[in-house]
Amino acid sequence: MNDLDTDMGLYCYAMIQDACPFDESWYDWDIGDLKKFIEENSKNDFVYLEFSYIELGHDEKWFRKQCRQLNNDLLKIKREILLQWTLANDTSPFSEEQLTEIEKYAGDPIGKFYVLKKYKFEIFSEMRNLFNKSWIIGIDVGGGLKRDFTAITITDPKNMKIKAIFKSNNISIPDLNELIIHLVLEFFPNGVVIPERNTLGLALIQLLLRSEIANNMYYEVKEKLGEKKVDDPKKSSKKITKTKTRVYGVYTAGGAGSNGSRDIMINEILNNAVNESPEVFTSKLVFNEIRTLERNKKNKVEHRQGCHDDILFSWLVGMYAFLYGTNSGKFFKVLTDGIPTPEEKEVIRSSARNIFNLTQMGKMDENSLSAQLIEKFKEDHMNTDEEEKEAIASSSGGSFRKQKRMRSLNFISTMNKPK
Repeated sequence: MNDLDTDMGLYCYAMIQDACPFDESWYDWDIGDLKKFIEENSKNDFVYLEFSYIELGHDEKWFRKQCRQLNNDLLKIKREILLQWTLANDTSPFSEEQLTEIEKYAGDPIGKFYVLKKYKFEIFSEMRNLFNKSWIIGIDVGGGLKRDFTAITITDPKNMKIKAIFKSNNISIPDLNELIIHLVLEFFPNGVVIPERNTLGLALIQLLLRSEIANNMYYEVKEKLGEKKVDDPKKSSKKITKTKTRVYGVYTAGGAGSNGSRDIMINEILNNAVNESPEVFTSKLVFNEIRTLERNKKNKVEHRQGCHDDILFSWLVGMYAFLYGTNSGKFFKVLTDGIPTPEEKEVIRSSARNIFNLTQMGKMDENSLSAQLIEKFKEDHMNTDEEEKEAIASSSGGSFRKQKRMRSLNFISTMNKPK
């Protein structure tokens, strides 16, 4: 059934893509919140559950036995045991060997965090130096009409690895605007926001430029030609003038207006990553989009019918500005993990104290942090008496936003570590 070369396979794959993925944390949710979340994140009111053979209690001995029963047919093993959707034709721009190499690095989420308590970002690799690093925040804007997805990728400029992903097929432009503002202010204050500039992306850009994070918006300075009429009693003429203007975001279409950005994204950025740095694709979500790309009759690489490429293009948009942008030097200033600043150290200490106190008082929701994580906090970050006094003194008078950023840094830096 999980064969994208059949009509049945395409139909089922489309249903899965439109469904809301199951999350084990739901067991601790209030039923009303759960119904609302599924309604907002499922296009067809279905929930999709998938478990590996290891999650179901089987071991490698069982796996090898199943492989022998399938005569070690790799295609059947991928489909029937590993639950992979496969392609059997030659329309893919990448070989089976290339896709297999990417698959080695593509994994499941190792953690998650929520913005505004309702927009879930899945984390695929540990994130360091949150406050200072120039994180690449690439955005592919969908219509919010339960068709194409809106996708946001958080990419590490140090190694171009995808760190966290958000996607939704029904978020509106105003809600997306609010999400990005809070994402930057609370989690990535030095992140570089790079939306696609096509159609709906322009509306988003206009809203963000009126917000508190306008300085985080990536732009390039372009020269535009204009005609200016010169009034002269002796003659009437038109003077050609050049004006410089800021152009925010990145075009993702072909043609003169985009400077061929889409071709560069596919033929250079994507191809080079697949061949030279497949480890940057840390997420199975991105891998699934790469392997469902095809080269159509017009020689254009795009997603197959019933599939998507929104997450991939949110990454490509960010990478285009980072690698090919003429103004990248202005925005991408801190690329390394660096040494934690005094502020970041205080973030962890204060959060540890707050969590410990709330837990002792019985006010901490079990869904927020596990008992094991709380013990880890106390072990790693609780202060001595002198450090406690200094921390309290240094944190007095802190702003509300600083406190929110403190909680955010602590939340990501602990919850995204593999168990």
